[in-house]
Amino acid sequence: MKKKNTLSNHFLLLFLPLILSNIIHMIVVKNDWLKGLKLSLSAKLFGANKTYRGFVVVPVLNSLFYGILKQNDFLSGALIGLAYMVFELPNSYIKRKLGIAPGQNSSGPVTYILDKCDSSLGVTLVYCWLNGLSVMNFFILFLTAFSTHVSFSYLLVKIRIKERF
Repeated sequence: MKKKNTLSNHFLLLFLPLILSNIIHMIVVKNDWLKGLKLSLSAKLFGANKTYRGFVVVPVLNSLFYGILKQNDFLSGALIGLAYMVFELPNSYIKRKLGIAPGQNSSGPVTYILDKCDSSLGVTLVYCWLNGLSVMNFFILFLTAFSTHVSFSYLLVKIRIKERF
């Protein structure tokens, strides 16, 4: 991918690797592959579904896909993939404190929105920092990341890769 700073190129560079990484991760989870990494980070704090497997699979795959698109910038891809995973943890912690079971959807529109925007916020922050983007670009990318996350969650439930929307 040639180095261009158009917003459409940022959309492609940020979202395509993450979408591919997360779909493959869901397939890995659904088929229970890489069982040796299926160890909970902390079932008490985050629930049994937050495992080392996700923290390995998503950053590694994102690094690969991002690095292909951005001419061997594998480190940035790994950081964005890691941000996706890390920014899911506070919300998982809050859900455990509210008594919401691991893997279950949040109840109510506010908690649902928070549930879908956590990783969107993280990847957008890291991506904009790595690429020196403006606050305006951050907001555009964040809103797009959030709506993409919601849309793909719905689609993946419909095609039975994911269990819950």
